[in-house]
Amino acid sequence: MRSILLSLLLFAGPASIAGCRAPASDISPSADEARPPDEPSPSEPAENYDYAELARHVPIVRGLRFDHPPPTQEQVEELLRLVLAEAGMNRDVWFIHARANWKFEEGRKLSAAVYFTPERESARLRKGVFASLDQANLRFFAIKAIRERLGLEPQPIKSPPLREYWQVSLKDHPFAETFEVPDGTLLQFPNPEGFSELEVIKIVDFVRTNPKQPQTDPSFDGARPIFSIKKRDGVIEVHTGTMEGSLSGGGQLIWLMPTGDDTFDVLATGFWVS
Repeated sequence: MRSILLSLLLFAGPASIAGCRAPASDISPSADEARPPDEPSPSEPAENYDYAELARHVPIVRGLRFDHPPPTQEQVEELLRLVLAEAGMNRDVWFIHARANWKFEEGRKLSAAVYFTPERESARLRKGVFASLDQANLRFFAIKAIRERLGLEPQPIKSPPLREYWQVSLKDHPFAETFEVPDGTLLQFPNPEGFSELEVIKIVDFVRTNPKQPQTDPSFDGARPIFSIKKRDGVIEVHTGTMEGSLSGGGQLIWLMPTGDDTFDVLATGFWVS
């Protein structure tokens, strides 16, 4: 059975350059033995932080679907100011995923996510937090237009909340002690609810094998980044691809049923867009 799923989704938030902190020295052998996060250091006042210096050096991962120009220094500084105001200064910025840089009459509007270095890690799994911001968010522009018609002051852009990410290494290439900036396949995804760490690792490993089963469409590409992992009535639903902003996302879908022997049956594959 092959199917194509077209779903309307609203945007929710999903190189070898080391992270800003010292590399980990005690990576655990398994996901279930991930080391706890370090004690957070005292926050540095936001007004004392050198955003310009950070913006010049933070690694930028370009979007996968659109050939947009990279963010400017000013765009990166503004993004960091908004995000770090929410995150506090006790976290190290790992990299920025610049998903899109939309063109408007008044200039470019950035859709990006700021990722902080992992707070828990093992050889196969890393966990940390990220903040996602879409300056071209349709809801924001609608509210802005209403406030202008009412003669109200412009609504400031609020700092985005922090969300947890998970990152699974390649099966035959466990994570090293340094925080390398990920390529497309290894991009992080929001933490899946209702799964154990070991279950998620097995699911991601299986999807990345490009499983050749009767119900797998030949166009399915397991090397695409994982976007989300969900479970509905015992069926595992994995979205791959990216979401650049409101009504702008796309990728592939694969539905899996666990077989009980650490593998899965493919029930169907398809596509999703928003």
